[in-house]
Parts: sequence; C-alpha cells; structure tokens
Amino acid sequence: MFYFFQPLYLQEFGRRPAEDRSILGLVGLATMLAYLPAGYLSDRIGRRPLICLAWIIGSVATGLMALAQSLPVFVGGMVLYGFTNL
Repeated sequence: MFYFFQPLYLQEFGRRPAEDRSILGLVGLATMLAYLPAGYLSDRIGRRPLICLAWIIGSVATGLMALAQSLPVFVGGMVLYGFTNL
C-alpha cells in the first residue's frame, strides 16, 4: 500500500508526472542492489541482526521522507527505504 501513495507525495513536491517512472525505477534498483549482499551478510552475521538493521534503516528513511522539505531529500529517503526491502 505504501507505494500506491508515493506518486501523491511526489506531486506535492512539484515533480513532473514523467519523473515518477524514473524515481520509482531508482527505488527498484536500490532494492535489487540490496539483494546482492543480503544473502552473504545473512550467512555471516545471521538473519536476525540483518532484519534489525533493515528496521533501523527503514525507520530513518521513513523519518527522512516525513521531514523532507524538497524533492531530492524525499527521493533520497525513498531510495534508502528501497535498500531495506529484503
């Protein structure tokens, strides 16, 4: 449900509709890149610490999006949140 409302939040920052695809694609790229080290890290440090780290990073990213005053900061929070979609 979170991603269904993202275009509405992006619209508040004055983005053009064509930018939605690029921004959401960047979030998808971040998610894909997070999978590369996730398996290795879960074997090395365990699943539980990795999940806790993802929760912490996700909370920071959500806070960043909530406090964003400009589009680049909001997109940065979205990309950071994308890294936690393991």
